[in-house]
Amino acid sequence: MPTDTTARLRLAALYLPSVLLVCVALVQIRLGYFGTLLTPSKGGGYGLFSTVDKQPNRQVRITLIGPSGEQLVSLRRKHPLERAVYEARAYPRPARLGALAEAIAAEARGSGTQAVRVEVWKLAFDPDTLAVTRVRVAEATAPTGDGSR
Repeated sequence: MPTDTTARLRLAALYLPSVLLVCVALVQIRLGYFGTLLTPSKGGGYGLFSTVDKQPNRQVRITLIGPSGEQLVSLRRKHPLERAVYEARAYPRPARLGALAEAIAAEARGSGTQAVRVEVWKLAFDPDTLAVTRVRVAEATAPTGDGSR
């Protein structure tokens, strides 16, 4: 004859996996669609095969801002900040982009650059015309301390 505790344990064993899976699904939906900017293919939802918003389709643009204008630059291969760029592309939170912009600004000190802007762009399709456009996901700017800005 089952006791009350045994019945409760059986009930918990029956429903606990379903409740946990629903919780995981809600967290994934939150990560993918409600402001965290995480790509669906990197854990931010169930859009791995249903979206073009994947990390290779995102671009990190680094712009040096100086007295003579703006200059788009790229980091060389095996640069110490390569991992930070990779992470910024996958999950472009303002704090992460700001830290990357500050690190690049520190490297640019003394070069006449006044500020560094880091932007993350993604591809988007217009459902009516099927035209591909680039959309800025996030950006951050950091001063270098060279000159006024």
